[in-house]
Amino acid sequence: MMAKFLILFFVFSSAMSYAQSGVTIIDTTICSGDSIQLGDDFYETNGNYYHTYTNVNGDDSLVVLSLNVVDLNVNTFFANNNIQVEVNLPNASLNYLDCDNNFVLSNPPSSLNTGYLAIEATLGGCKDTSACTFYNYLNVDGVCQGDVTVIGEITLGSLPGQFTFHFIDNNGLDSVIVVNLLNVLPLASVQYSADAWTIFAQPLFSVIDGWYDCETQELVQGGGNEFTPEYSGSFCASYWQACPNFSECFDFQFVSIHEQIYSSVFKTYPNPFSNQFTIESETTAGYVITDIFGKEVSDGEIIAGKNLISLDNQFGSGLYFVSISTGELNSVYKLLKEIE
Repeated sequence: MMAKFLILFFVFSSAMSYAQSGVTIIDTTICSGDSIQLGDDFYETNGNYYHTYTNVNGDDSLVVLSLNVVDLNVNTFFANNNIQVEVNLPNASLNYLDCDNNFVLSNPPSSLNTGYLAIEATLGGCKDTSACTFYNYLNVDGVCQGDVTVIGEITLGSLPGQFTFHFIDNNGLDSVIVVNLLNVLPLASVQYSADAWTIFAQPLFSVIDGWYDCETQELVQGGGNEFTPEYSGSFCASYWQACPNFSECFDFQFVSIHEQIYSSVFKTYPNPFSNQFTIESETTAGYVITDIFGKEVSDGEIIAGKNLISLDNQFGSGLYFVSISTGELNSVYKLLKEIE
């Protein structure tokens, strides 16, 4: 009986026995779920177990089994926007396991490993595997600024990055979706200028495909870089540079034909000018000077006769618009400023 037990016991690796005063001590380690036999009993948990044997001469001997069970018990849970691993023995080696093909991945899961994956923990020849979780990696490329990406009931903005989501179906099965937002496309830009009748757009790396009234949001003219409004208001251009967009609004003061007919009431000269020009008027009026971007740079009042207007070198060279108005008349003049 004793010989049979020892032969059986030496099958286990890492088993060690030694005799001391009629006592045999066996120290061994098994994996969780395995068991070891001592006499007629089987043991599968940590502890010290004792068994007395009697030989044919009636002599007793004591066998002490010191059993250590490697219980890895690996589990996964979702926290901090990622899958976390929980294992009883922190010094265990962890690997990702492809559940469908039953092989260990050499690297963490990526878009190349979409499918059912698990965590495999190994220590001293023992293994334990977590439940399989469905991983799905989505690469979303070419997102326009201002667009959103919807995953389930979760809405993402348009900032690039990697986002991880955890879902549980009606059967309690986990799934993880990792979304990579890549290559967020920048907005193009539009620069404006205008004269008395027309708004000119200078799109950077884009194409104007329509003009809109900013207040009513209605389309008032089709595409093209020039727009001639038929009324005063605020207008913007829609443009396309891989992503559709709208420019900033541009305020435009409409000048009617009737107003232009009576513009002979006023004269401006010289054109071009350096630092000063003259407004000749038949009546008192007010004036406003704006640059090509619609920014006001000067204003004031004029009287009947010749009025000398200064626009010195603190203002750069280029095109300026002089709007002169009374209670009944309004005229806009285009003057070119040159640096001396």
